Formats: sequence, C-alpha cells, structure tokens
Amino acid sequence: MDMHALNGPVEVRDVSGTLAVDAKNGPLALRNCSGQVTATAKNGPIEFVGTQGTVSLTATNGPVAVKVRGTEWTGGQVEARSENGPIVLALPEGFHSPFLLEASEHAPMSCLGSMCDQVRKTWDTGARRMEYGSGSPLLKISTENGPIAVRTAKAEF
Repeated sequence: MDMHALNGPVEVRDVSGTLAVDAKNGPLALRNCSGQVTATAKNGPIEFVGTQGTVSLTATNGPVAVKVRGTEWTGGQVEARSENGPIVLALPEGFHSPFLLEASEHAPMSCLGSMCDQVRKTWDTGARRMEYGSGSPLLKISTENGPIAVRTAKAEF
C-alpha cells in the first residue's frame, strides 16, 4: 500500500504487509503496523508504535518517536533517522533487544530507564554513540542536528 499526503495528518493503524507512506507538512503516525514499512516526512513529525517488522523512518525538519510495545523487537529491524529534529526511543521495562543510537558530536543524548545502566556510551571526535545489548542492533536510530533520548515507555500507548 502506498500513501501520500500534503498539508495534512496521516494515521495508519493495524496494517501488516508492505506499506510506504510519504507526508509533507503534516504529522505521520503509524500504530501497530508490521511487515515492510517505509515512512518519510518533510516538515512534520513521525510517530511509530509497534513490536515487529522491517521499518525505515526518515524525517526532515521534524521529530521522530519510536515506541516499542513488547520486550523485544522481532521479524526485522528498525532504522530511524531525523535531520533537523529530535528523536525519542521509548522502550518498556524489560526490553532486551540490542539497539544503537548515533548523533553528531554536539547533539545532546540522554537515557532514562532501567536499561540505561547497561548502555555503552562513546563520545568520539565527530560522533556520539549509545549501544545496548550484544549482537547486531535491531534498532538503529540516528540524527543530524537534533537530540536523542531513550526513556521508559508509558503503558498507555
């Protein structure tokens, strides 16, 4: 399924399969979607809530929120990127899939939650990284010109 929106919001719920969504000048929300999911937004936010699939999220001039419902990511991986916007990764207590967060050297990064004691932080010249777990990361989150935050997910989403 392909969807395109201009100057308005898009919300997609409970879709499994191949999904491509493009939004300009409006918010984009994907909830309980799985399979092959690709979402791009220009001048608007992206919110993704789910537990599985191969997911690619790209925002230009807008924030990205990735909210994981289960204690692990299954059936693929998430790649989320923002240019000129913040990223929030919200994980439930007990989450155990590996993840990687990358940002430019001046971008603020924060981690609030029980898993944060086990996060490895690297502040190399030119880049910042936070890694959790062992093995290949199933969630790869990056930003250019924006902060990244990891926090404990709230039960209501």
